[in-house]
Parts: sequence; C-alpha cells; structure tokens
Amino acid sequence: MARKSGPTISQDELYPSANESGRDDVHDARLLDLDVEQEPPFLRVQKRVSVRRSLPKKTVTRLTWAAVAFGIVFLCGITVASLYHYGERSWRFRVESSDDIEISGLENVARSQVMEVMGGDIGRNIFFVPLAQRKGQLEQIPWVESASVMRFIPNRLKVEIHERTPVAFARVGSRILLTDGVGTWMEMRGMNKYSNSELMPLIEV
Repeated sequence: MARKSGPTISQDELYPSANESGRDDVHDARLLDLDVEQEPPFLRVQKRVSVRRSLPKKTVTRLTWAAVAFGIVFLCGITVASLYHYGERSWRFRVESSDDIEISGLENVARSQVMEVMGGDIGRNIFFVPLAQRKGQLEQIPWVESASVMRFIPNRLKVEIHERTPVAFARVGSRILLTDGVGTWMEMRGMNKYSNSELMPLIEV
C-alpha cells in the first residue's frame, strides 16, 4: 500500500538560522520597550529620595546668640521685679521720723516751713516719695529760689535749699519787705541780717 505524499518541511523551517533568531529577539525587545514607554506615568513606581536641609552656619550662630540674649533679658527682668517687690514691701525703706530728713541751706527759711512740705512723707516708703513734686512745693516758699530733694538708701531723704538774694527793701503799705532781682517779695524773719542794712535802696510800692 503506497503512502500518501504530503507537503514536505524543509530543514530550514525546522531549525531556523541563528541570524533569524537574533532578529526575532531584537524585534521582541523593541516591542517590550514600546510597551514600557506607553505605560501611564502614574503606574510607574517612583522611588522617593529624602533630602536633608540644614540651616547655614551664620543663621545657627545668630539664633543661638538671640536665644542667649533673650535668656539674659528674661533673668534680668525677674531679678528687677523681685527687687522692686522687696523694696516696696520691706520696712527697711520706710522714712521713720523727721530725723531721717536732712535739710541744708537754711538761713532765712524756717525748718518748719520745709517740714510742712516734707512731713507727709514720714512713714512712707522712700521709693514712693514724689521727688519732683516735693521740689516744686518747696520752690513755692518765697525765700526759696531753688531746691533739690534726693533719696538715700535705705530710708533717708536729703533736702538742699538755695535761698534768694535780696537787692532792695520794698515798702508795701505799712510793711517793709525785701525783694530780689526778679521782684519776688520776701518777709524779714526776726532779727534778719538785712534789717539794719543801709546799703540797699528802698522802693515805695
């Protein structure tokens, strides 16, 4: 019985040459590259790279000095507040009596006139005595040309009086007064050294 003859397969078809196989691999690789390029970006896995940012050395130095300065100011503030609280409350800074008020420069001004102004500060904390106000009150006394009031720790006040200098007598009605260069009238107290003076003129008012 004779066999049916069919199409024959050549050896080249069964065993392709190495060149053709290499060409197919290159073609497949290109197709894979195209597939990767066509892949949407959001499907790709992106690796996060951590970036460390550091401040410049000058900035760090400035911040350090600023922190140190702030700390010093804060400590100084606490210290001042503590001292103020202590000075406000402590009995050591209280004017106890008139002996704690020293007065100098008196000649025609009576001590009692000065104490009328300063006497209200007895028993008061020395830091709460209004020095400028007391100075103004003392200068309202006719014989006082200028005055200064100072505090001395812990509890003393010092008053310095600079008196006016008379330049003439002034007859005001039935009274004889003294006047200085700016026309301020001053009374003569007791046996004033100007009472018998014949060197000053007499002004009739």
